[in-house]
Amino acid sequence: DSLDPVVPGLGPPPFSSARLLSVAPGLGKQANHRNIFLRMRRIALLLALAAPAAAETHRPPMMPAGDHGQWAAIGRVNVTGYNRRSACTGTLIAPDRVLTAAHCVFRGNAPARAADIRFAAGWFRGEAVALGRVDSVRIPESWTPDARPDAATVASDIAILTLTAPITAIPPLPLSDGTGGEMRIIGYRWDRPHALTDHAPCFGTVRFAPALGLSCRVAFGTSGEPVLTRENGDWAVMGVTSARSDDITLAAPVTRAGSTRPAQTD
Repeated sequence: DSLDPVVPGLGPPPFSSARLLSVAPGLGKQANHRNIFLRMRRIALLLALAAPAAAETHRPPMMPAGDHGQWAAIGRVNVTGYNRRSACTGTLIAPDRVLTAAHCVFRGNAPARAADIRFAAGWFRGEAVALGRVDSVRIPESWTPDARPDAATVASDIAILTLTAPITAIPPLPLSDGTGGEMRIIGYRWDRPHALTDHAPCFGTVRFAPALGLSCRVAFGTSGEPVLTRENGDWAVMGVTSARSDDITLAAPVTRAGSTRPAQTD
């Protein structure tokens, strides 16, 4: 139930129930009950028409079970709360650091409590290689949850989770500030939450700068997945998926994680 907004003017509207719930309260201030009903009925129709189409037209196969072990640094970021659960993909980039999308650890405009966030490394069919509790969350200085989701906002949609204890059983994935030649995106889809999906091959574009634009298409519910590039035979993380525009996947480059501030999740 993660968020995957689409950049306005560049693609279809987002059909994420979580995204719709975050804006629904504002309708009451500007419309009467009849208008609210008509809008929600239209939204329901759009959901019924669009969600199945997205799932049916693009569904890469599950990563083979035997290949999951080498990607144990990739796991699920689970956020719990009163009457709500959500999940995104996260990546272990240091023994006590996890990289994900900033909007994954927010509920509307409010940050989730660190105590409500868990990282399940190497999650596969109900089991994790390692589990981590989150002590704190940091986000870029330039990112705000209520900003218009344009290319500049997407480029800052990144979060660093600090764990309460290091995970030493799994080698973390390194970071890369290069553009890379061979690229891929690996993570958990909303319709396949218990196994990894490998979106490959990918090729970069430049028309969505400062965000990363990638040719490999992902489905809704894949926020936080690492954008990987091969360097000297090894894979490194160069970005974090945030949104999509038509057939282009938009991601935040890891270079944006340099200047961060607390997300006030305590």
